Amino acid sequence: MIGALQIACARHLLRLAGVALVLILSSCTNVGAKAIRNTRFNYNSAVVDTRNEQLLTNLVRLRYRDTPYFIEVSSIATQYVLGLGGSGSVGGIGDNTAGGVGGSVSYEERPTITYVPLQGETFSRRLLAPVPMEVIVLLSNSGWRFDRLMRCCVQRINDVWNAPTAAGPTPDLTPDFERFMEMARLLEEMRQFDALEVRFRRVAPDEEVETSALRGQGHLFVMSLRFHDIPEVAEPSKRLKEILGLRADLDEFYLTNNPTDHSPREIGIQPRALIGVMNYLSQSVEPPKRDIDAGRVTVTRNRDGSEFDWPKLSKDLFRVASSSKQPDNAFVRVQYRDTWFYIDDSDLSSKATFNLLDQLFQLQSGNTGNVAPMLTLPIN
Repeated sequence: MIGALQIACARHLLRLAGVALVLILSSCTNVGAKAIRNTRFNYNSAVVDTRNEQLLTNLVRLRYRDTPYFIEVSSIATQYVLGLGGSGSVGGIGDNTAGGVGGSVSYEERPTITYVPLQGETFSRRLLAPVPMEVIVLLSNSGWRFDRLMRCCVQRINDVWNAPTAAGPTPDLTPDFERFMEMARLLEEMRQFDALEVRFRRVAPDEEVETSALRGQGHLFVMSLRFHDIPEVAEPSKRLKEILGLRADLDEFYLTNNPTDHSPREIGIQPRALIGVMNYLSQSVEPPKRDIDAGRVTVTRNRDGSEFDWPKLSKDLFRVASSSKQPDNAFVRVQYRDTWFYIDDSDLSSKATFNLLDQLFQLQSGNTGNVAPMLTLPIN
């Protein structure tokens, strides 16, 4: 009789255990979907934030003539491990028979992050190769301001220089930039009135192209800049042609990558390398006075010996401020040499320029499929 009661209790407990297991399993059916919802945005934010911080840190390093270095997050692979357990027991004699049912659920995330250093061929392709002229044109067609693109990405247009010495380590003497700033402003002013149009035109195999830079080089297409006759910008159009040395009676000019040997019908553009863009923008980093006094950064001077004011070059384009205390209202901030460097969250122009630099960095990435990873970290 006692054995029969124990068997009945055991069966009852097994049924309870089965019900408990079903409840546990049903509660776990959405674990995968919940894991995506709970972690995808966190990984996205972490990658974006650390990429911005790395980019800003390297701009600050360049201002101090320190060595820039990049480590890219190549891949993120995550495993979600779900463990289930259950137990049941029965014991006692007669009316004192008792039992119990137990269950457990364990959940574990196992991410593996792969880092790739920017060096060798990848470094050369991304940082030392000039930004292609086609990329500059496509970025302008996608809505970026002409003046922002020109000032950041272009070293020279025809005989007009854009602070060439600022594309390297901070120069000792004031760079040449005034005419280029005026030209960039006129380009943007005319574009706001739809007075400029960049054209892509396919060249026939037997067609003679009216430019020495392209003739006989097998180009499949040519790019040209067309001036439209808009009365509101007649004077800026005249002044722009004058600065660039263009023929006043023509309205369409070929775009080439040869500014040294050009005709009055050509606009020769010399783009900067990405490291040149970074050096140029690094001049807008404002180090603390103690580092200037200690000679840790270069002080650029005018011809008369007075100190050059870099905001004259970077005004309305880019600014990295510094503070001894951690700033509150920062779009991105990093601590370097016991100083906080940051871009103010309300400085929309600096944020736009920083985003342009990030886009250029991504566009210059090219094919990195053959680059072996340096370090893979499984995080438990």
